[in-house]
Amino acid sequence: MNISHWKNTINLIRIKQLEYHQPSLSSYIEKQKAITQLVLFERPTFVIDKELLKQFKTNHLNAQHKNMFEKIVLNNKSAFSTLK
Repeated sequence: MNISHWKNTINLIRIKQLEYHQPSLSSYIEKQKAITQLVLFERPTFVIDKELLKQFKTNHLNAQHKNMFEKIVLNNKSAFSTLK
């Protein structure tokens, strides 16, 4: 079994388990006309703060921990609220 066959087998297992395929960086670069080519993507859409915080169950936390949690979520809002 050669390396490319082994990689394909691993990728198939990942696709079945995760139901998602992440293309390799080398295949992405091979398909580009130039590595320095910039691609314009649409800006991700975000939810408002109240909607984002509603998605988490925080009723078991005391007030101090709830405030700390909300600050962490809101400081990292882009990681929690982008739609992919």
